[in-house]
Amino acid sequence: MTDKEVLNKVCEIIAKEIDILPDEVSAGLRFSENLGADSLNMLYIIMETEKEFDIRIPDEAFEKLKYVSDLVKLVCDKKNIQYPQTTVAQVKNAPQPKTVVHPISETPLNQQIVALETTLAQFWQDSAKRSQFLAKPYRPRAR
Repeated sequence: MTDKEVLNKVCEIIAKEIDILPDEVSAGLRFSENLGADSLNMLYIIMETEKEFDIRIPDEAFEKLKYVSDLVKLVCDKKNIQYPQTTVAQVKNAPQPKTVVHPISETPLNQQIVALETTLAQFWQDSAKRSQFLAKPYRPRAR
C-alpha cells in the first residue's frame, strides 16, 4: 500500500462520516475549520480509520489531528509506509481553501423557516377544505 492509497482511503472515510463527496476532501483541509467536523465526527473518523487499516491510534493523537494530512501521516507511520515530510509542510503552509458548505445551510435559516411555514399553512388550508366537504351530510337526490 502506498501513501496515495492511504490518502484516498482516509478521504473516503472522512467524506462518508461528514456526508460530502470524497473529491471535496484533500490533505490540506483542516478538520474543524474547513470540513466542519466536530469532536463526535472526529471520533467516528478515527474509529473507522482504525478498523479500515487495522491499527490503534492513541488517545493523545486525537487532539493533535488538525489536518487531513496529519491523519494520513499517522496511518502511514503505523503501517511503516513512507510519507514525505515536505508534503506535510507544504500542506500546512498552503493557502486554505474555502470552507465546505453543506447543501442545507446554503440558504439562510430564516428563508428555510418561512418556506416551511408557508408549506404548512397551505397544507392546513387544504385539510380544512377537505374536512368541510366531508362534514356535509349526505342527502339523496329526489327522483
